[in-house]
Amino acid sequence: MLTGATGLTGDVRGLSVAIPSPASGASGGAITGVWGDPVAIDEDDRAGVLGLSRTGDAIIGVTEAGVGVAGRSVTGTGVNGFSGTGSGIGGHTSSGTGVTAYSATGTALQLSGGPILVSGSRRPVFFHTTAPGNIAGHVSTLDHPLLNGNPNAAVFVMHQFVPGATVLNPHPLGVWYDTGIARWRIFNENAAAMPSGLRVAVLAINVAP
Repeated sequence: MLTGATGLTGDVRGLSVAIPSPASGASGGAITGVWGDPVAIDEDDRAGVLGLSRTGDAIIGVTEAGVGVAGRSVTGTGVNGFSGTGSGIGGHTSSGTGVTAYSATGTALQLSGGPILVSGSRRPVFFHTTAPGNIAGHVSTLDHPLLNGNPNAAVFVMHQFVPGATVLNPHPLGVWYDTGIARWRIFNENAAAMPSGLRVAVLAINVAP
């Protein structure tokens, strides 16, 4: 175990390792941590800190209030994640924000290739099917944990007609938040009766006040 000096002040490090002018094609890390049997690396694994693990977490950052793991780059990528079959980057939190993306003048979040997949019980995109239990006249009430009691949400709906499986509703749809029941409701804007068996795709986005 290595322990750095205590009582440090200013721009200093308790432990610093430098690899000046490495040979072309050299690989590895200035500091390398290995858990378990060695893991094969390739020439792209040139890093200041290199963590290797066959089954566990290669690098863990823990903090009470700051940033667990911070990546900074002047012109490249601050943090990059790659996986052959799993998730390149995963974000998880019990009550905060799983992943935060910010850019002062550029693109906050960019997707290159692949579809967007939503899952879980609190998915922001879901299908609502009208039924006698949620219909009142020309209105159908939504019941979803991301929307219930949330008047500040931005709600987008689109009729998803499946021939032979769902009903056709040739009427314009709108939404409004019913403060009396704290629920969002879909309605036919021309007041035509809401049919049962109508399939509606719903996108729910939280809008910061």
